[in-house]
Amino acid sequence: MLIRVTGGSHGIAEYLVNGQKQDRELTRDELDERVILDGDLEFTDAIIKGMEKEGERYLHITIAFKEDALDPEILKGITSDFKQFAMSAYDADEFNFYAEAHLPKVKSYANRQTGELIERKPHIHIVIPEQNLLSGQNLNPFGKVEQQVKFLEAFQEHANAKYGLASPKDNRRLAFTSESEIISRYKGDLFQGSAKDVKERILSDVLDRNISDYASFKSLLAEHGARRTRNAGKDSEYQNVKPADQAKGINLKDYVFSREFIEKPEAEKRQFLANEGRRKYESQQPAKPLAPELAARLQEWHEIRAPELKYINSGNRNLYAAYRAANHDEKRAILADRAERFYTKHQASRALGAGTLKTFNDKESRNARPEYDRITPDRARPGQRAAALYQSDIAKTGRAAAPRPLSSVRNLSGVGMVQHERPAQMLLQPNAPDRVGRERTADSEMRRARTGDSRAQGGQERGAGKRSTDSVTGQLLADQQERATQAKAANLAEFAQIKRELDARRLLAHLSKTHGVIPDKYQVTKAKDGGDRINAGSRNLNVSDFLTQEMRLNFNEAAPILRQVYAAQQGREVIEAKTEPRRELWEAFRKAQPDQAKQKAREWDAQRQSEKARRATIRDDYQAERRAIQNDRCKPAAERKAALSIARMERVTRDMALREAVREERQQLREKHRQPYQERYRAFLAERANKGDENALAELRRQRDTSPAPTGPNAIESAGHKRDRDEKDTAAHLARSLAYDIDRAGNVTYYADQTRSRALVIDSGQRVTVAAAKDTQAVETGLRLAVQKFGPDLKIEGSDEFKRQVIDAALKTGLRVEFDSKAMNEELARRRAERDELQARGKAFIAGERERAEQAKAPKQPAPERTPEPEHTTQPEPEQPRRSRGHDYER
Repeated sequence: MLIRVTGGSHGIAEYLVNGQKQDRELTRDELDERVILDGDLEFTDAIIKGMEKEGERYLHITIAFKEDALDPEILKGITSDFKQFAMSAYDADEFNFYAEAHLPKVKSYANRQTGELIERKPHIHIVIPEQNLLSGQNLNPFGKVEQQVKFLEAFQEHANAKYGLASPKDNRRLAFTSESEIISRYKGDLFQGSAKDVKERILSDVLDRNISDYASFKSLLAEHGARRTRNAGKDSEYQNVKPADQAKGINLKDYVFSREFIEKPEAEKRQFLANEGRRKYESQQPAKPLAPELAARLQEWHEIRAPELKYINSGNRNLYAAYRAANHDEKRAILADRAERFYTKHQASRALGAGTLKTFNDKESRNARPEYDRITPDRARPGQRAAALYQSDIAKTGRAAAPRPLSSVRNLSGVGMVQHERPAQMLLQPNAPDRVGRERTADSEMRRARTGDSRAQGGQERGAGKRSTDSVTGQLLADQQERATQAKAANLAEFAQIKRELDARRLLAHLSKTHGVIPDKYQVTKAKDGGDRINAGSRNLNVSDFLTQEMRLNFNEAAPILRQVYAAQQGREVIEAKTEPRRELWEAFRKAQPDQAKQKAREWDAQRQSEKARRATIRDDYQAERRAIQNDRCKPAAERKAALSIARMERVTRDMALREAVREERQQLREKHRQPYQERYRAFLAERANKGDENALAELRRQRDTSPAPTGPNAIESAGHKRDRDEKDTAAHLARSLAYDIDRAGNVTYYADQTRSRALVIDSGQRVTVAAAKDTQAVETGLRLAVQKFGPDLKIEGSDEFKRQVIDAALKTGLRVEFDSKAMNEELARRRAERDELQARGKAFIAGERERAEQAKAPKQPAPERTPEPEHTTQPEPEQPRRSRGHDYER
């Protein structure tokens, strides 16, 4: 858990309800589920707007978590503890306190600079108007926040230990910026700017040279530039290196450059980097012990520091001087006296309200002893009561000291411990242009400005399942209604079947496109009922519960997703998980993009100038025509009057036409600059792919959304194993001999000729669709392309006519293919055998004819002399008379 304290003057309600991410152009309800933890936002907003003061009007505290999911009851407990801590010196009727949690529906987004995925985590927003509702005076429980860091850190670590949350002390990360993911050279991460390049080279050298002692590390740094040691001899010691080409030195404060990391064995270094670089699901852990010094610091906060901030200020010089000179017990006595004076002064107004704080009477005040051990929660000032409660809570746990190393929590927005910035900045990067905090120029990196009072438009709505949850009461009602809806849906046969049969990996792949889910963080297992379960920390969730419990979608939002993914599964449609964009292409895209803000300003300025010029033309034309009519004395007055009336009507008509044209032009301009950043990236890739860049085509297919490819019923796919198919799908092929067009989904349409009048096939990556089954050229082209993409093992889908045409094409082209259909393979084998037999008979016939022809052309040879027969010693038989054939026939 990480705490950040900021402040603002106005706009906090609009930000919480409707604040948007610049990268994704999404509303609050599309980004997060809002869970109201304490207070009423409308009442808090009314107090802030009713203040008669300039400058800062409220404190805005953000509490961020490393954990991927936390139960709302845990968040309520953390909020309650912080409320008790922060308002230690105040009674309940003195302040207003509002808190809501944002539980991400969109789990990640692409960083605009690098294209890498930045994970979004649960976080709490707390708003405290800076007005004491009892006295009407200014209220600021933290004073100068930078002076209270040690107390805020003590509470932060107390809560981390109590609730088993990740602490910055226990989570050292390789963070070169506050928002970058873990740095690992094996993961291929690139660093922004020259400083990151130097750090990457140094880390690589440490690993490649197997450096494991700090002296050798210092020598290595000297190779990169002038080296200096900062904070020498202290726990905070670090190295500074100034390359020759750099204007200033680079501080090497990251953990990978610490003595502890450098002195690790090489195997441990690499294992550490591998573990840190792996995305994993972060879960809440068991409670941990709290360091005694932090318990003492909390006690000091409740006894001394919190009431001191409320009652002691430098404006009362005598009191301030006396207080500073006092010892610990004397300070407590002074603070008790100031508290008594404060509540006595405002006792009348307290009696009119609902406050029930018990004040010390004069006798109690005189006899009261400030020792901590005499304080009980029932008879104490607010700060004393809170101190007793914290002391009791800490004593029960018997916790020992926590580990001492300091660093920041991985994946949280910020690298320090408790953080404070003035002017105020929002959690998840600075300068929220929803005008939260003091007025300043908006930073377009993370937030997008809104116009108008958006609360009226959607502050009370909840996306597909609209509900009012701007108060704790509304939250309880909405939760009850949602539970009833889910219970009713659980009994529907449709969703029972989907939960039992839907492939959870398909769902994760789909959500990676629509909600930034990182599938690698989840494991899929089988339950006893045969249905898939998705492991999310300690929970094994079915596909429906994953959407409602992990993704924080209400059932009205979850049901269409279940139906869509299940329908795709029934249709055997392939859904690929979204991956991080290739860095070289993302960098090329960023460099190719003009400065969007400047471009937008130029185009809007040109639009306004055009409108102004056209209005001036209409006005000048009318004035010239009016002068001409008035100066034409050849016409009677009545005729001139009628002509002027017609001229005025023509001007009105032209003005109306111009207004309509301007309305359409402005709308087109708004839509042009409203295009999401990712959509512009896909347009950039499509443009490069249409120029023949196969890497851009492969990237385009990886980044496409879940919209189905424009395919028909006759298609050819790979029949290989899934792993083989995935490997083949990583590459993109272009048949450059044919004319083609590529859309933003990465679908390549090939045409018969350069006129592009007749489509042959559509290559959508994992499928080749033939435009017409009876088109011989199209079928042959599709088969050749499929063999080139997928290899010889093919799966044919379509009509019997189409399958016959594919077999014909295979016979014609002589391509060696193997179909997943036994019948098609048998038919192809039979036809091949027939063809082979016919070819063999034809070859034999031709060979015989050729032999006879050769014999006919050869010269005749003389007949060989007959060898005399040997004489026989026996007498020959007497010759029988020969019968004529005719005589025999007649007989």
